[in-house]
Amino acid sequence: MIKGPLSENGQQEKDQRGHVLPPDNYGLVLIFIIISIILTATLPESPWALVIDVVALGITLLFALRTSREQVRTIRIGIAGLTASIVIVIIYAFVGIAQLRWVPEMICALLIAFTTIAIVRRLLTYQVINVATVLGALCIYLLFGLFFTYLYATAGSLIPVPVFAEVKQAPLSDYVYFSYITLTTVGYGDLTPGGGLTRSLAVVEALTGQLYLVTILALLVSKFGMARTRSDRDN
Repeated sequence: MIKGPLSENGQQEKDQRGHVLPPDNYGLVLIFIIISIILTATLPESPWALVIDVVALGITLLFALRTSREQVRTIRIGIAGLTASIVIVIIYAFVGIAQLRWVPEMICALLIAFTTIAIVRRLLTYQVINVATVLGALCIYLLFGLFFTYLYATAGSLIPVPVFAEVKQAPLSDYVYFSYITLTTVGYGDLTPGGGLTRSLAVVEALTGQLYLVTILALLVSKFGMARTRSDRDN
């Protein structure tokens, strides 16, 4: 069984009624994130496909917030942001106002950032580096790719310069593809940044992905099963 974080005295966490809380299910969060990535990459380019993308991503993020045991107020803020995004994207799907497309894309980026911070905060409470810790760290890595996906998409909806040199109007599938090959520094070359803003974002994403892999994730794997010191928790 994957155990979640322990309290300071080494016991499993309990709620206010004294019941032992279930372990954090970051494995399921990881599956939801992968499904969101697949949907974003494979659905045809259409307003209603964007609705499906936003709904799937929203469900994933809300489940991640719940798994991270965020406060009710925090989850309500996430629900409010998701609701606003869904309403706007449905209006966009019905009316076809292209000027509104950047709004749900930006809200999705903010929700992803919000969720990533929540997972980080939760993992910092873990007293032992275990499977749940590594799965949570993998969730963060994949969320990096989704975050930059929607940043590229937002830039494509707002700036007059094409995001990619090869494509004038890129679909969302191109953004998610470019984001993850940049995050992993694969760089096939079939899509290249078309302007200074895209180049800057690509550099930041590539550095973030590599530094995260060779530092945070590598450190977690190397210390798997070990208890974190108090100085680690304070940092």
